[in-house]
Amino acid sequence: ILLELQPKIYEYIILSLQLFIFFGLLFQIPVFCFYLIFLNFFKIKKIFIYRKKCYLSLIILCALISPGDFLSQIIISVIIIFLVEFMLFCTTIMLKYS
Repeated sequence: ILLELQPKIYEYIILSLQLFIFFGLLFQIPVFCFYLIFLNFFKIKKIFIYRKKCYLSLIILCALISPGDFLSQIIISVIIIFLVEFMLFCTTIMLKYS
């Protein structure tokens, strides 16, 4: 049996671009939420109340976007949750001192 490597550059480039776009949009969620809080579209107290539901929706979104393995889903979810917590911390401090 003779095996021959046939790389398919087109599929690789499409997959790379899709992952780049999805992860770029995913990591913009905390920035978008920060601006919505700052424009008084969301109240910071409501976000603290519905934090568990927010995390569940973020984990589901990460599961839809991340590649197939479980480890990458967990890593992306932890990073996004950390960014959201950091955004909430910064927003709380900015609203307290402004």
